Order: sequence, then structure tokens, then C-alpha cells
Amino acid sequence: MNINKKKILVIVPSRSQGNEREKNVDRFIDAWKEHSEGLSDIVIALDPDDEHYYTRRKEAIYFVNKTRERMIPTLNKCANAFANEYEMIAFFGDDHLIKTKWESEMYKANQVANGFGIFYGDDLLQGARLATAVCLDAKIVRLLGYIAPPMLTHLYADNFWMDLGRALDTLKYFPEIVFEHIHPHIGKSEEDSMYIESNSFFEADQKKYEQYVSSGEFNKAIECIKQNKNL
Repeated sequence: MNINKKKILVIVPSRSQGNEREKNVDRFIDAWKEHSEGLSDIVIALDPDDEHYYTRRKEAIYFVNKTRERMIPTLNKCANAFANEYEMIAFFGDDHLIKTKWESEMYKANQVANGFGIFYGDDLLQGARLATAVCLDAKIVRLLGYIAPPMLTHLYADNFWMDLGRALDTLKYFPEIVFEHIHPHIGKSEEDSMYIESNSFFEADQKKYEQYVSSGEFNKAIECIKQNKNL
């Protein structure tokens, strides 16, 4: 590990579009502060036509795209902008809620794993089945140039993290760490236009991810990481 790098960066992409998602971000920042052990910074990733909805919190960094892009392109741009500064990068949706301490456990696990770790907790929806929120080694981003396959629009990043972690044998689930997913599909929130829009990408992103795997790009990513284990 590079001792000159900061430990963990938490990225939270958000778009309000008049749906009051800015309140989700405030709720997330408050929960992050409550359960932080001082090992992470937080960046809120926004679109330029939508950023006016969000009050700037002194605890957070704000990353604003030059143009409006969808969630995964925004996440990739933000991750690449900060990947050289941090040892680990975490992704959360603005509808996640951190409910336990987590930073030191995942940070220590990454050191034991000798890097390239991919870690997730219980979102009280998918549980061990899917990493809807994730914390991974920033070297993955630096090597691949992305935190999620860049052809994706909004969905299937979590499938990628699960598949990559299994392929590298570095995936670890922490059932005692809770990142609650406050999702309308189980009645924990109202379905707004942003949920409806993201759901519309399901079939397209599924096909894109299947193509990413079948084309050999996924295997190339694995080999790229394995060849640079001592980076």
C-alpha cells in the first residue's frame, strides 16, 4: 500500500430531477458521518443541469460533470478522477443508508488480501446475493480505467463486481455490516421518475453486460489485474 494515499473514497452519484433526491444525499451524509471511523472521504457526483438542487455540505466533496451523463459513466469519471489519491473506492446509491461501522473492517481485509479486494455488506434486500454497494481496491480502477464496464448505462455494475471478485478470489461479504437499500420494490420508499428511468435500462444493460463477458473483455480485465498483482 502507498502510505501517501488516503484510505477510502466514497462515491455517491445522484440526480434529483425534482424528485427530492437531494434529501436522500443529506440523509446519506448524516449516516456516513455517524458511522465513520475517520478513514473515508465522501464525494457527491452530480450533473450540471441538476446540481442546483443540492445544498453544498462542508463534509463532502462535489464532482460535477461537464454534461449530463447516466449513472455508470458518471461513476467511472468520478472514480478515475480520484483513483490515484486513494487506496480504496466505494460506491453507494443515494438510496443506501450506512447503519454500522465498516471502514476499518474492509480496509483491514484489503490489506490481508494483499490488495484487489472487493467487499460488500448486507443491504437488507439482496444480502449476500448481490453487491448493490461495494468497496474495492482502487488499483482495479487504475488498471482497468473503470470501476464498472463503460458500455453500461445504469445497471449490472453489481453483477460485474460479484463476477470479478469471484474470478479473482477476492470477494468477501460482511453480513454484520449493514448498508440498507431503501428501495421502492420492497416498499421502503416511493417509486419516483428516476427509478422508472433506471428500470427502463434493464434489458439493454443486461445484453451489454452479457456481450462484455462473451466478447472476452471480462477475461481481459481479469488477466490485466492478475498480471499486475504486485503493483
